[in-house]
Amino acid sequence: MKTVAFPLALMLLNLTQAQTITRNWERRWAQAANSIDEPLKVAASGNEAVYVCGKTRIPGSVDKSVLLKYDGAGNLLWTSIYPGVAGQTDELNQLVVDEDGNVFVGGIAGSLTGQDAIVLKYAPSGVLDWEARFPLSGLAPYFPVIAVGSDRMPLLSYASNGDMQLAKLSAQGAVVWHRSFDAPTHGIDIPSDLAVDAFGNVVQTGVCQSDPNQSFKHATFTLKYSLAGDLLWTQVENGFIDNVVSFPVLTTHGGIPIVAADPESTFGLPVTLTYPIDDSGHEIWRQRWPDNNQADAAPIRVRTDSRGNVYVATQQVSPSDLTVVKYRVDGTRAWVTNVDIGGFDNTVDMTLDSRANTWLLGQNGMSSIGAGLAAVSASGLVLGKATYKGESTGNTLPISVAVDPLGRAYIACAVYPGGDVALLQYKAFLLPVPGGPGHRINPR
Repeated sequence: MKTVAFPLALMLLNLTQAQTITRNWERRWAQAANSIDEPLKVAASGNEAVYVCGKTRIPGSVDKSVLLKYDGAGNLLWTSIYPGVAGQTDELNQLVVDEDGNVFVGGIAGSLTGQDAIVLKYAPSGVLDWEARFPLSGLAPYFPVIAVGSDRMPLLSYASNGDMQLAKLSAQGAVVWHRSFDAPTHGIDIPSDLAVDAFGNVVQTGVCQSDPNQSFKHATFTLKYSLAGDLLWTQVENGFIDNVVSFPVLTTHGGIPIVAADPESTFGLPVTLTYPIDDSGHEIWRQRWPDNNQADAAPIRVRTDSRGNVYVATQQVSPSDLTVVKYRVDGTRAWVTNVDIGGFDNTVDMTLDSRANTWLLGQNGMSSIGAGLAAVSASGLVLGKATYKGESTGNTLPISVAVDPLGRAYIACAVYPGGDVALLQYKAFLLPVPGGPGHRINPR
């Protein structure tokens, strides 16, 4: 039996030359020929299923939430439109799939008395199991965030009465516990992201008005709750955010939360600070990007790989590229990669695959907007990029990106002028498998 092994150096050399990412398929969805449909989130599960949540509207009616399930070959398995309250607008932009294939969708739903923060649970078959609603009051609501821990119990983070709210629900949708946080200054507090660590602790981050007499002065607050809902610590990063340029984002690695925020500005430009927080609520290290005072970088997404390295996707004006920054576990910066898709590029989403390749999704162009996708290796090399324009006229708005366990990437876009949901699958890269030259993962 003869074995052919390609030199690893040659394989890596080929990877340094950015190639066009191969698209496997494209699918369009519309409720009707004249409906206005838009995706809001995409998620891929371990059973080769991909889900898209979005909104749909027939002219003369209101927006309603829609959930689509496809298999890995692009076949539409089922569609579920949430009826909600008649005549009331719903916009559910949160989507999480647990290990059992249950699907949780969250966002804002209209009610007879106003608006509610809502969580819907769907069975893998598409049957709606239950819904949980929490009335919203105060200023115009900000979108809730949902997460699901290893105990399969969903969590909902939202703003109401000017405070940060957090609810944990049972597998049947009952409230297990509910917590409210009012910052010491008693200003307007807005949660923006939510994560569950490896031990079931819940981390919530957002911005709080650090001076109630100055609407432009905010601080980034991060809270950590135990599995039982006990507040373990609060951490604050003071700063001056003019009208909240962007909200903080977070992730966890083991029991460590990592926050990316822009609580400081230089010459009116947002600056991304990244910092992990220890068990006492103190920063472990802090890094600032960019280094100079003439550029800006607002955080879009932060993720970690299996080793604890931190990847931060930022939105920049100069250069107008898709940008990702990698920090090592000790906080030293490993690299910064800017990807020029072609023209004015604007990062909107990011995710990691199992090999720590970063997938960046962004808007491409100004007068006519399309979608741009880029893949960056764990060493910072640009593996490939692609563009997508659903129609020759009108805009194609990129919304969300996800990857499945096989390394295939999915992007969801809103295609105009028709107003369709577009879902695209892109092929995984041919990468060397750890263990030596000649061992490879076959793309699908």
